Amino acid sequence: MKNKGNMNNKENVINVLDDYTIQDNVIALLPANSNEYRTIVLTSNEKLYIKLTPLEIIKASCYHNFSSYEGRREAVKYLTNFQNKVPIPVNTSGGIYAFPTKSPTNDDCVWLFYHHIKSIVDNQKGGMKSEFPSTVHFVNNTELPLNISHFSLSHQFYRTAVCKSMFDSR
Repeated sequence: MKNKGNMNNKENVINVLDDYTIQDNVIALLPANSNEYRTIVLTSNEKLYIKLTPLEIIKASCYHNFSSYEGRREAVKYLTNFQNKVPIPVNTSGGIYAFPTKSPTNDDCVWLFYHHIKSIVDNQKGGMKSEFPSTVHFVNNTELPLNISHFSLSHQFYRTAVCKSMFDSR
């Protein structure tokens, strides 16, 4: 990939990883439509490019924590009665809970990590128009504009808090 803005035409090199296990510094998994990588992992201090899809990373990370995505999803559904866009306790002992912004099988689904979210801002409050209806503000003072309603994101955040509370009390 050429950097057209650079006069010396040096190659931009992106280090693409074959796989990845979610750590406590992950703030979001962004889907990517690239030939080289399928996910951009946003951590509290860097961006990583991974060949796996966000859902594949979530599933592999659940296995890494001695469970399956399907098992965790079914447990949350059973305990909370949530049926769609179910929050996933990726690593309960590490306090890592993630929630999808759309159906997890949707190619545009972003996964957000509960413990890194400071606030969710409604960019359309008071009739304001914005390309992105919501912006997620993270505890590391970064932000992520998303094309998802404030209501939907806030609802997912709340459901994840309920899930976390239930697992923490067990």
